[in-house]
Amino acid sequence: MILIIAIILGAAVFLLGGTLSTSHGPQPPAPSPAIAALAAAIATAEGSNPEWNNPGDLTKSFGFSTAGVANSAGVLKFQTSADGWNALYAQLSLIVSGGSHWKLGTSLSDFGLGYSGGDPNWAKNVANSLGVSEDSSLGDLLT
Repeated sequence: MILIIAIILGAAVFLLGGTLSTSHGPQPPAPSPAIAALAAAIATAEGSNPEWNNPGDLTKSFGFSTAGVANSAGVLKFQTSADGWNALYAQLSLIVSGGSHWKLGTSLSDFGLGYSGGDPNWAKNVANSLGVSEDSSLGDLLT
């Protein structure tokens, strides 16, 4: 019975021109090099627990599958590492598109204070990772 269902499903996918996917969330486009660079710097600054699959210590899923809340601050555990990275890329993409409360004119220093909950070293760590000034704007970094 399972074999018959698998064959029918496979045939339907083939006939409709689709693919089978094991993704746990939306299929986002590849991030721009600028978004990927800032995301990597954020991951370094955050130093998130690898078991949480959440390189940005995000508290919003942006549509990607989670496995619950990791701590009292509301940081999420994502199902997979790809889900966590894609959620971080999605957050940064929203900034670029104007869909975030963060604006492109915001300095990395101000962004860091808000993003990290007030850690004065966060922006320094991100700036050092990127080789830029803490006064750089998000627009300078993302566009």
